Order: sequence, then C-alpha cells, then structure tokens
Amino acid sequence: MNKRNQDGILNRFPIGKQPDGIDQQYVVFKINQHRYALPLRVITRALRMVAITPIPDAPLGVKGMINIAGHAAPAINLRLLFGFNDREPELSDRLLVLEAEGETVLLMVDEVIGVIEPDQSQFEPSTKRIAKSKYLVAMIQHPDGMIMVLDIIRLLAIQDIQ
Repeated sequence: MNKRNQDGILNRFPIGKQPDGIDQQYVVFKINQHRYALPLRVITRALRMVAITPIPDAPLGVKGMINIAGHAAPAINLRLLFGFNDREPELSDRLLVLEAEGETVLLMVDEVIGVIEPDQSQFEPSTKRIAKSKYLVAMIQHPDGMIMVLDIIRLLAIQDIQ
C-alpha cells in the first residue's frame, strides 16, 4: 500500500461497523445484470451519467475524469474491474459518488436499485471463494436473490491518479 493510501482517501472508510460487525444499510446496484452492494455510509449520492474525459495511461478500471461541481473526479469503471465486457456509458447509467478527505471518486454502475437493511442472518459467512475474491467481502441472501458486498478499501485502492 502506498503512502497516499495509508494517509489519505482510504482511511476515510474504516472497517468499523455497527456493534454486531455489520453495517445496517446498503446501497444495491447492478453491473451487467449482477447485484452488488456497498455500505450506505460511504456513498453521498447517485447521479445520472455525464460525459467522461479519457485519461491516457490511466490505471485499469479508471475510465476517465468527470467534472463534478467544478472539480475533476476519477470515474471508476466497475465493468472493467470485474472482468465484464466494456461498453459505452448510456444515459440510463448512474454514478455513485463517494467523498473522502476532500476528494471525490465516482463508481460507474448500470442501475441503482435502492437501499436495503439486511438482517445479520442474511449474511453468508466468509468462504474460501469469497476470501480469494479481490473485491468481494460478503454475500447477502436477499429474497430477490444473492447480493455481493464489495470491499470499499480494495475497490478504491485501484485509483491513484489524483
């Protein structure tokens, strides 16, 4: 882990959770028809897709920069990070906005489904498969199907372009 990650944006998203060890609310979104979730505490808002300015030699997953309220912020293409085929952003796509330490990071998603409050019993215990995943930390057994919970620290570690 580099110095910037030790002192900067990643420290804003501590592992600290509720007393039972699990966040209470999660934002659920889709990428390539698969459902993922992040703790609501790390997301400030969801926006409609806007124009993205490409960056030469950007790290894998960084699609480019977006102007948000007069400030440039990196847009992370989760499709590329997760090994799905890339496609041009569509107007129906969304950007999840994460802010920390005065910096903004945007996650490109196909659709924002909503916020859920799963019971602790809905979380699947860590398995060897989950432990080997680069970005996955848990699974939620939801009545509508399985939801994969992402590790925000590992996810944000890919962007070192600011």
